[in-house]
Amino acid sequence: MPLYEYHCERCDEKFESIEPIKDRDKADCPDCGKRARRLLSGFAVGNGGGGGSGGGSLGSYSSGDSCGFTGG
Repeated sequence: MPLYEYHCERCDEKFESIEPIKDRDKADCPDCGKRARRLLSGFAVGNGGGGGSGGGSLGSYSSGDSCGFTGG
């Protein structure tokens, strides 16, 4: 099951929750119990290489990255 990030607008709490895909928009805030809004999250990117001294490289995509890949 995927890990989703949520934000509660009532108490400004951000939290993560593992939810089935069909329930991804149904998380309640652990602090106040109000239905929280799912956030758009970044994701890890790997090059799949296992050779060499460093193995595979991972990068993290964010809005400031041009392609989200770091490595060699």
